[in-house]
This record gives sequence, structure tokens and C-alpha cells, in this order.
Amino acid sequence: MSYSNLINTNLALAFRLLKDLATTGTIVKKSNSGFDFGTAAVDTEVSAAAVTVSVILVDNTATYEKHKSSRYQVLLQNREIASVSMGDSLTIPAGVFTISNVIRSNSYIIFADVAKEG
Repeated sequence: MSYSNLINTNLALAFRLLKDLATTGTIVKKSNSGFDFGTAAVDTEVSAAAVTVSVILVDNTATYEKHKSSRYQVLLQNREIASVSMGDSLTIPAGVFTISNVIRSNSYIIFADVAKEG
């Protein structure tokens, strides 16, 4: 058994043991749209695929009542998705969030800030 398999197995176990702290979410990668300079039109023919992931809400860093926005830090298991980037969306029971900053990403986990407006 390789170390990668051992680490992934133990991460899956840790996510299962956290039960009520862990939730299921859906990552939708932002589509790579193009721009046609000749017609000045945005080409958005690329469709995005949704991937179901395990999510741990680590911290509710800020909630702004005046702007009706909230920010969380989340921990995602990297086995289901290769990577995330700013602008990708994460749907969890608390709402639809946009990934605003990837704090840490390696072969096993992704630690990121997510924000929801309005």
C-alpha cells in the first residue's frame, strides 16, 4: 500500500468521523469563456461540470448584516477534485458560495476562503 492511498484512506475516515461538522457540497468549476474581438461578444459555450465533495466548515470568519454577506473557511478533500480556483462555486446547505481565496492546496486537501453575497 502506498503512502498516498494510506493518507487518502485516513482522510476519508476523518471526514466520516466528524459527522455533524462535515457536510456534502457541490463544486462547480467556473467555465472558461472566450472573447471574440471581431464581434465584441463573449463566448460562453463551455459548460461546467458539478462534482460532489465532502466539506468541513472550519470557521465562520465574518458575517456582515449590513451587506448581507458571509465568509467561511472550508476544508475540502482533494481526492474528488483535482483543484479549485477563485471564482469556482461551492453549494452547501448554508447557501451558494464563491471561492475567494485558496489558502492551502496540496495532493490531499484544499483549505479555502468562500464568500456569499446577499
